[in-house]
Amino acid sequence: MAGAGFVHVVIVNLFVNNWGWGFDGVCYATALHFFVRFTISFVAINYMDALKNKYPDEVQFFSKETITNLGMQNRLGLGSLFMGFMGWIGFDIFTLIASYLSSIVISA
Repeated sequence: MAGAGFVHVVIVNLFVNNWGWGFDGVCYATALHFFVRFTISFVAINYMDALKNKYPDEVQFFSKETITNLGMQNRLGLGSLFMGFMGWIGFDIFTLIASYLSSIVISA
């Protein structure tokens, strides 16, 4: 979302450059960015009449369909979780292998 991205840039500039928070300011700005993005999405989905008139029954934040028929979402979520887990395991394995190599072998 362009609005939340703009807010993120403004807040990072405010926290880091004006208030001198450094890296902590970037962390706080990122957290606020996610909150603003959620708020903009929530307002756009629930309170914009244009969306409700165009899709009267499909664009709702809370409905029966959001809590039923979640099999495909669960399967995709578990696949994503497995990929992230295996990525970290692969990273750890390559780090362990590299720790047994000398700096000359690594630089070659």
